[in-house]
Amino acid sequence: MEAMAGTLAAQLVDFDPQAVVYIHSQGRFFGQVIARLYSADLFKLDLRYPFSRVLASIPRPLLIPLWPLKELMYKVSAPSFRGAVQLPRPGVRITLVDDSASSGRTIRQALRILDDNGHKRKDIRVAVLRCGGRARKLVDYYVTGSPMILG
Repeated sequence: MEAMAGTLAAQLVDFDPQAVVYIHSQGRFFGQVIARLYSADLFKLDLRYPFSRVLASIPRPLLIPLWPLKELMYKVSAPSFRGAVQLPRPGVRITLVDDSASSGRTIRQALRILDDNGHKRKDIRVAVLRCGGRARKLVDYYVTGSPMILG
């Protein structure tokens, strides 16, 4: 995981982020690595699908038979923002980080929140480890084109 995070961070060298906003909770580790390597401020954005808060309490091996239900829930629901958020000041170069993007819905919602808080898309780079075809238009940097099934 550290190597993948390093690979992702290396792609950002020309952008030189001043702040990293990670999508809770899977983007946390990668956000921390990138923030540390660039001496950037780190911010959390708690943006999850409502049912994911419930699934997080189920042991991972038990999630395998629930995979079709989980995929259906992703299709019929939307990510929701939870709680107050502290974000970098507008004009700062931001890297938005998550572990994966398959449909791009979470990334789109995060970009909307950043936009609502005065951030311009030209100052934001989206970096994920795994990127699916539907999200490629939104993602600037990724390590692999294979989204993880259970993520």
